[in-house]
Amino acid sequence: FDGIDNEIVTFTGFIKADEMDEILEEIKAKKPKKMILNSYGGDLPSAGRLARYIHENNISTYVSEISVCKSACVILFLAGKERLCEGKLSVHLQKDMGNLITLLNTFNTPPFVYEQMFKSYDMYDFSKEEIAQINTIKSLDEM
Repeated sequence: FDGIDNEIVTFTGFIKADEMDEILEEIKAKKPKKMILNSYGGDLPSAGRLARYIHENNISTYVSEISVCKSACVILFLAGKERLCEGKLSVHLQKDMGNLITLLNTFNTPPFVYEQMFKSYDMYDFSKEEIAQINTIKSLDEM
């Protein structure tokens, strides 16, 4: 957590099921407004739990130019009230497609994101142009 009132939280590393209760408890207690992401993904159901909290509590999400947000991390990013990715954003096919699509639709995810997610089992790196379409703001000053 960072900032005078803990308004910024940084999430780094893998998303782990055995850590999610503790992470959510701490985030609920400190009530950040922005989340900085740098993760290769991890446990999809845990990412879904955290993504719902991010979305329901209007937390903005950010991936810096030196960071990555891959696999299940992308769900966290897409849940952001405002979202800005200046780094690497990558997705691959998820096993539980129905629940995932339902969740992502609640975050107003652009349709082309699904097209890339469901094309193959390989990881897909979004281009800068595609990331610009996924972002809801153009700079950190707007967050």
